[in-house]
Amino acid sequence: MNSLPKSSLLLSLFIAAYLSCSSLFGEDVLLLRVGKVVTGKIEKEDDETVLIQTKHGRMTYRKDEIDTVIYYEEFKKEFEEGFRKAQNNADKLYDLGLWCKKQYQEKEAKECFEAAIKVNPNHTGARSELGYRNLGGNWVTQEEYDRLLKESPDKPSPEKKEPPVEKPPAEEPDKPPSEKKEPTHQTDESSAFWAKQMVPEDLKERQKWMFERQRQKGFKTFHISNRFIIFSNLSEELTRQHATFLDQAYNELCRIFAYKGKQKVPFVLDFYANEDEYSAKEGGGGYGLYDGTRISTYFGITGTQNGTGGIMLRETTHYFEDMVWGDYKRVAQKAQWVVDGLATYMQESRFNLSTGELKVGIVNADRLEEVKRVIRIGRMPTIEQVVGGAGGELEWWTVCYFLLHYNQEVYRQFTVFLSALKNKDCNAPDEFAKAFSKFDMNALNENLKAYFIKLR
Repeated sequence: MNSLPKSSLLLSLFIAAYLSCSSLFGEDVLLLRVGKVVTGKIEKEDDETVLIQTKHGRMTYRKDEIDTVIYYEEFKKEFEEGFRKAQNNADKLYDLGLWCKKQYQEKEAKECFEAAIKVNPNHTGARSELGYRNLGGNWVTQEEYDRLLKESPDKPSPEKKEPPVEKPPAEEPDKPPSEKKEPTHQTDESSAFWAKQMVPEDLKERQKWMFERQRQKGFKTFHISNRFIIFSNLSEELTRQHATFLDQAYNELCRIFAYKGKQKVPFVLDFYANEDEYSAKEGGGGYGLYDGTRISTYFGITGTQNGTGGIMLRETTHYFEDMVWGDYKRVAQKAQWVVDGLATYMQESRFNLSTGELKVGIVNADRLEEVKRVIRIGRMPTIEQVVGGAGGELEWWTVCYFLLHYNQEVYRQFTVFLSALKNKDCNAPDEFAKAFSKFDMNALNENLKAYFIKLR
């Protein structure tokens, strides 16, 4: 009689146990048009409203306030089917976990990633999602990674090869991974951008470089996250919290741009304790900067949208645009509306240091009222006019927000346009016209006006 290998038997038992006791407390999800995510149990729904029981009490939302409803029972059926089909296949389990995250079901996503590393302990994607870092070929937690680097700055890493880098599977937010995926529009990162970055690609060289730069610049500490290296004069806890926030911002920008390229080395942030320190080191001028190789700012900013966090988000957006397009300033000469419109969109996000939650797509009340006023008095330029160079920050933000939030079809074509901007010789208005050639632009402009008049 043939018997299953021990690892396969354990995984089968793991999957069976999981499915038999899968959470009875899974939550329905409402994705609101203003960017807010509401979780709970839907108790009542009709043609006009949805009543949902949340941890804060019962809340009622109008249907025109809601972009998407994710029903947990429907999610659970698709998830369980996908989980069974993914047995003994780490890539499929990882793919399923990514889909769960897009459905805002973090518990199931974590179970998938844990199952994936049971099948393949060196699965890079699953390890990263679970918070592991690779140090000299060994998978360690973020805390272990920081401690080992700081305890032994000159000690070579173990002579082990890194696990092979696995190509991330294409993601599609609206379909489970068992269904066919569309090809992505984004290509690899710009070689020109990476050529000017200061961070060494080699891990051993990077380790030495971080300690040397910390010493030369006089920073008290540094923190390495999944996407950033932060040199800081704040406490390690505050530095870590801001790193968590910026990692989430990077992931959100990947979603906005439908970006599938690899980040060869982390982004760099110089984080000063106060304005005086920042001015002394950077020569003053503004609240922060991005110079093509790093972001620099300080803690405790007031007098600008969302303070320090807002400045970090704005400059991170330009950093990301630089990576995707090779030179964001070149793109700004042709399409400043999208370069700065997306930066303003990200700048208005909210980050809660105590909970670690980043909320993107927030609508500033004063800005929204001004948009409504401009629409009502007939002063809002058309989308085509904005693309052609009309308007200012208000109109740029308005068009970007609409293209990101109105519906999936509009958003998908917006990513086609964003991808086209990486071509040095592109004509931005022509590329936008191509991307939206199947749309009735008169109707789309009317939809924009109606959308913002109803938005609250």
